[in-house]
Amino acid sequence: MLNLIVLAANVIALILMGWRGDRPERIAAILIAATVLSEPFAQHVLFGTWRVGILGVNALLLCGLWILAEVSNRWWLILATALQLLLVLSALMPLMATSFAVDTGVAVRLAIWVGISAVLFFSVWEAEAARRFAREARNP
Repeated sequence: MLNLIVLAANVIALILMGWRGDRPERIAAILIAATVLSEPFAQHVLFGTWRVGILGVNALLLCGLWILAEVSNRWWLILATALQLLLVLSALMPLMATSFAVDTGVAVRLAIWVGISAVLFFSVWEAEAARRFAREARNP
């Protein structure tokens, strides 16, 4: 049930990012949507209990968010990139000890993704605030 709630929240956030966001939000929305859509195909790529496919997909999203954070002036991207880094690092848990179960990794990644989902809603607010501050700067 929690998966469906998070997925619904992500869909709403991505729609808002595409509709009310600026260029960084739209690019991030495309990257995140591509990641979410490709994860079902990548989840079956395993090396023992290590989900290599999920790691690869999330590592690509991490790179995309990192580049966006470097070239744009959005604070939400820094937080989203940091959370995505934690998510990627959590995918390395089976390498730390063989006692980590797949379900543990999935639960950790879901918890981190809830944080990322909250940040996505803040991205829409920041885009609106940036436009408002730009308007106020032009019209003193």
